[in-house]
This record gives sequence, structure tokens and C-alpha cells, in this order.
Amino acid sequence: SNAICVFGYNMASTGWSEETAKKKGLKVKSNFFKDAERPEFMPSYEDVLVKIIYEEDTRRMVGAQIASKH
Repeated sequence: SNAICVFGYNMASTGWSEETAKKKGLKVKSNFFKDAERPEFMPSYEDVLVKIIYEEDTRRMVGAQIASKH
């Protein structure tokens, strides 16, 4: 897992990327979605971008990436 903040954007990932999982021989799919929901105490409602990578047959999650504006 890793995370970084660059020019006001927060990005984090865990597990394998879709490309790495395929190179390892896994049959994977991914879902990408955008969400802007926040608790009321949060100062802004910027979009959060999320990508989940999972094995097609078992639906076991093998990786994820997330990004948002700070």
C-alpha cells in the first residue's frame, strides 16, 4: 500500500493494479466509480474517484486505487 499528496490531490493504492494482476496471470475485472458523499463535518464535497480490481471468477478483491482533491 502507498499514498501520496501532490499539488492538492490525495492518491492511494493497495494490492495489485489491474495491469500487474494480469501480468501475474489472474483473470481480473475492475469497477470505477465516483462519489461525493461526505459527513456534515467535512468542509468540502469534492469527488472521490475509486477503482476496485477483483478476480472475475471468485470476485476476490486484489487491489484498489483512490484519488481526491484535498
